[in-house]
Amino acid sequence: MAKGLSAKSGTRRAPAQPVTRKRAARPVTDLKYKHYLEDLGEIVKARALEAKEERTKEPQGSPGYDFQCGRLVAFNEIISIFQQQAEAFGINLAELNLDDIDPDRDLI
Repeated sequence: MAKGLSAKSGTRRAPAQPVTRKRAARPVTDLKYKHYLEDLGEIVKARALEAKEERTKEPQGSPGYDFQCGRLVAFNEIISIFQQQAEAFGINLAELNLDDIDPDRDLI
């Protein structure tokens, strides 16, 4: 033992207390991304359905019809990717406003 200290010095250390972490409130940035994705899903879906409607106004075989068909195929692909990635990450499609659209049914 160190000089001048004895086992019976009368001083004892208190046992260490466990460290407790306060649960942090969800950062505002998390909500920002959540709202961004909600809006993005709704906007992309609306534009896809607009492309489908625009296609019906064009005569089949016209350049305008072909253009709208291309837009529709692109939106089909985009929404399919959004939905597949959401599923992979465990995100409910309703959170992205993409639960009420089936690209292969609604965007053909």
